[in-house]
Amino acid sequence: MVAIDIASVIENFGYQVVGPAGTAAAALSLLAKEGCDAAILDIRLGQETSRDVALELAHGGIPFVILSAYSAEEANFPSDAPMLAKPFQPQKLLAELQRCLLPE
Repeated sequence: MVAIDIASVIENFGYQVVGPAGTAAAALSLLAKEGCDAAILDIRLGQETSRDVALELAHGGIPFVILSAYSAEEANFPSDAPMLAKPFQPQKLLAELQRCLLPE
């Protein structure tokens, strides 16, 4: 439910959303089929984490924002990405997403 809310917020800001994905396998499949310019990841996806997705994104040079109630350290998660805590604030999420998309 939260993922759908996040997707709606992102679409309202004018971005095209690919997903959401409820599992790491589904996210990796979407990434392979659709690609993306940036991603928003929750650390916990049910009983698993999105660590493999984060690693694949990092490997491909695709920026991402972590939006989670968990800390990156708890999940042994690559933590170079900006991190926001749930419950999310749409304006903060948009600001981080825009920073990800700005060329360096």
